[in-house]
Amino acid sequence: MDAELRGFSRCSLDSRRPEVSGERRFGRFRLELERRVLRIDDEPAKIGARAFDVLAALFERRQRVVGKSELLHLVWAGLAVEEANLHVQMSTLRKVLGPGIIATVPGRGYQFVAALEGHASPAADMPPPPVVGRASVVRTNVARRSEILFGRDRDREMLRAMLAQHRLVTAVGPGGIGKTQLALAVAHDLRESTRDGVWIVELSSVETAQHVVSAVARLLGHGVGSGDSALAALVEAMRAQELLLVLDNCEHVIGAVAELSGALLAAAPGIRLIVTSQARMKTSGEQMYRLAPLDVPASPDAATAMQFGAVALFVARAQAADIGFTLNAGNVDAVVEICARLDGVPLAIELAAARVPLLGVQSLRRKLDERLHLFTGGPREALPHQRALAATMEWSYGLLSNDEKRVLDLLGIFVGGFSLEGAQALISDEGADSWAALDLLSTLIDRSLVMLDPGDPPRYRLLETTRAFALERLAATGALGAARRKHALATVATMRALSPWDSPYAHAGNIAPDIANIRAAAAWAVGPEGDRALAIDLAAQSVDLLHELGASNEAVLLFQTVEPWIDASTPAASVARLRLSRAKLYPSSSRSATSDAQIAADLFRRLGDRRYLFESLIYVVLQSDFVGDFASARQALAEARALLSPDWPAWMQLAYEYGLSCTDYWSGSFEAARERLCRNLGLAREPGAETGQANLMEALIVGCDVALRNAPEALRGSETALQRSDPPMNGFCRALMESFRCAALLQMNESDEAERSLRAALPRLKRVLGSLHTTCCHLAFLAARQGRFADAARLVGAVEGLRPAGSMNIAPPNQASQDEATSLAMAALGTEKFERLRSDGRLLSEAQAVLLALPGDRQRN
Repeated sequence: MDAELRGFSRCSLDSRRPEVSGERRFGRFRLELERRVLRIDDEPAKIGARAFDVLAALFERRQRVVGKSELLHLVWAGLAVEEANLHVQMSTLRKVLGPGIIATVPGRGYQFVAALEGHASPAADMPPPPVVGRASVVRTNVARRSEILFGRDRDREMLRAMLAQHRLVTAVGPGGIGKTQLALAVAHDLRESTRDGVWIVELSSVETAQHVVSAVARLLGHGVGSGDSALAALVEAMRAQELLLVLDNCEHVIGAVAELSGALLAAAPGIRLIVTSQARMKTSGEQMYRLAPLDVPASPDAATAMQFGAVALFVARAQAADIGFTLNAGNVDAVVEICARLDGVPLAIELAAARVPLLGVQSLRRKLDERLHLFTGGPREALPHQRALAATMEWSYGLLSNDEKRVLDLLGIFVGGFSLEGAQALISDEGADSWAALDLLSTLIDRSLVMLDPGDPPRYRLLETTRAFALERLAATGALGAARRKHALATVATMRALSPWDSPYAHAGNIAPDIANIRAAAAWAVGPEGDRALAIDLAAQSVDLLHELGASNEAVLLFQTVEPWIDASTPAASVARLRLSRAKLYPSSSRSATSDAQIAADLFRRLGDRRYLFESLIYVVLQSDFVGDFASARQALAEARALLSPDWPAWMQLAYEYGLSCTDYWSGSFEAARERLCRNLGLAREPGAETGQANLMEALIVGCDVALRNAPEALRGSETALQRSDPPMNGFCRALMESFRCAALLQMNESDEAERSLRAALPRLKRVLGSLHTTCCHLAFLAARQGRFADAARLVGAVEGLRPAGSMNIAPPNQASQDEATSLAMAALGTEKFERLRSDGRLLSEAQAVLLALPGDRQRN
């Protein structure tokens, strides 16, 4: 019966086959269709009838993609068979043919893509297949060029196929197995497949679970703050997006990644995820793909060994280190043994191959043997690949000089990468000056133990396995505490090296790549084994940088932690920097912040530091404005003007002009403030100027228009700013601008659009401002515009009841909305009823006030 069915299948296939005679050659293969033979180097290949039929069908239709349904119909004509049968035959063909012969087109089928002798590739002259949902402008951080992935063609196709069917796929395997490279390759394949792009979030530098959400948000440009609401805010921001998100190196924060992935699957239908981890998340909707080691040949044969991924990878990396290296009969046995003894783990193979120029293959094999026996007595429950990887690291470490070992151990203390200056500060001491430290770093780069990330300036990092090994060495030798101290000192030195004449915005941009190192250094310094004096110094240098980088809550917490430790022994310069940083922390702007700015100014005045005295005086101006102390503001402005030198940077000149404008603005001189701001905005927008300063000025101009009831101009200005992408308006300034736009819409009686805008803006306003009590001014105006005068009266009261003691005054645009709401509600209700409802509103919580203003089902009164 089986023979009859096979014959029936072949007859059915032959009846649909285009007329083809003779033989066709591609590479080492010769396909004889009439004789139904596939030859490899003139020897018949061992494949079954079904596999041959699949190959023949694809070959004859090589100018196009052949769908799975069509293949099933052609090869199993008249039979009801499962798709798994086709997968079995494809797997058989790929084992025989190797990569590059049959390609999988995700979601469509398969195509024969090998070039025939004397012919171009069958698809060479054909346009690429259309990609559904392709965006006209691709947004991604995936490199344009993809690295060659050895021995992973099937894994690459399988992962793409799984991702086409499922929204969450986790690539699982031991460290060094190649999960990251596989995910990057698939991301590269799909980089133009989604409207909002393909994004890779590297999480190895995220040391705590609470920073997972902020790492994703930062990369995607969503300001979500921190704390319990961050996850919900990120999910809301991504709800309407369509993108592929790759979360890489997740094993140390797997719980947080599982929570994030589950939330995105539930609420954001356009999001697909690839997760790489040493363990699966075990969350609903997750599909696991376990990545196996690279194939190693069972016996050494120079003619066939290169078809195996482990050997191909070894040869490629050896040739990268020594262009003269070739695989031949004299070294193939050693190469195959090395790959086998390293269990086909790509990272181990790469580290081994990099030593070929130094040792040669035969010596490399002997040294590997000498080192591997050190780990044979390890615990049985440890994975074999983990033991092999540890053995490779121990062997590589053993090749270093004592100074190189010391440097590698110390570099393991960095989190996520480091700069050249940071490395020199960490590893320089009485035994090695900065130039010797540079030489040692260069040696480690040459030996592939330190990775170089190109850029201007370049960054450096240790592979995660190398870093873990280095940290274990530090712990084993009792040097971990000393290394953490040196790391904290190096982090402080990196921040101190920033030019004091660069703006705070420039400082934040320059230090942003080291934010993980700042966090790690601060966590150690304030911890039980830390150093309080060093913690104060670190906080003095970093609090305002964290604030500028959008980590205001972390900045506040760090300040609050070290503040009780300040005493008479604390250097005045550190106290001054801390007080200035505290004065900058919005939304903590209050009378205490004004005091901090004054203390900072007094200290810098005594220290003779004109530059930081000037900046402190500007913050005395701003914080005094916020609480209505305009006499102090003008006095500080006068002193700042006397300090300001014509040769000081443009950002400092503009900071003074902004301070003058703020005093006019908060004291009610809106026309004067607007005129000055408009005059200086052009300078702030010049090439090389600070975007942050320009955005603040632009926001204040719109604020003046709202306060002046110039609603059409305020609406135009706010919408222009919010729609601009180069440079974009983000963070605090964007929140202000959204608030002002809502106020302008309400002044124009566009209450429906104002309500939609307020609903959309509230999450950002809450994250940035910390409290919505001033936003209740706009909510009260909205209720009044909608004829809900009782609600408006209560919301006017909520503004007063929710205002924290000692906080800043209500900003002029918000006060304008409050005044309009009061006027409309009082006219409709009468003074007595208005005041009674206003008194009731003072008892509302923030959540109650928002629900009152923006109910799900509104009942108009």
